[in-house]
Amino acid sequence: MRGSGTLEIERALTALRERRRVAISLPHWSVDPEFISGTDLILTVASRGLRDIDEQSLIVVLPPFDIPSFTFVLAWHERRGGDQALNWLNERIVQGTHR
Repeated sequence: MRGSGTLEIERALTALRERRRVAISLPHWSVDPEFISGTDLILTVASRGLRDIDEQSLIVVLPPFDIPSFTFVLAWHERRGGDQALNWLNERIVQGTHR
């Protein structure tokens, strides 16, 4: 985890000479919507992370500034390269990102 948030957002805000105050940084997007529901917190995630969002408890809006797109990187230790199950999973993940 990066301590203050994502570099993409920080760069965009820096270009605007703006700052944000990060209340919490969570390790995975899947728990974020449940965590902020019922609070006054703002969650900033890639739109692809909002496919299954409960729009009755959260409001989804575009950011008021441009955030450049970014690439996900898939990485694993080389000793796992021969693991057929891991290779299968990696192929499914890569296929899912090209939809």
